Amino acid sequence: MVSKQVSSPLRISDADAHGRARASGWPRHPRPGVFLHAYPITIIFLCALTPIYSGGEKRWLAQETLLRIDPDAPDLGAYEFTVAAQKRKEINAITGVE
Repeated sequence: MVSKQVSSPLRISDADAHGRARASGWPRHPRPGVFLHAYPITIIFLCALTPIYSGGEKRWLAQETLLRIDPDAPDLGAYEFTVAAQKRKEINAITGVE
């Protein structure tokens, strides 16, 4: 009787540098030690960018006019009050109400 051998898509290939068998069909991932070096570098980089980001944020918020609280515009913001006043003018013009 002749038996048929089933070939597996994952073949055990040569051993890697640590003597462990590695399946040739699997993707190779970086070693965990790579990430141990990347985390501190990323943290230092982000900490160095924090003053730049906060300075830019303060500058843009000082220039921003849409969310500023205006005592002459009794609404959530000056922009909503301006839009509502313009809509009111358009509706009054269409209906003929003064």
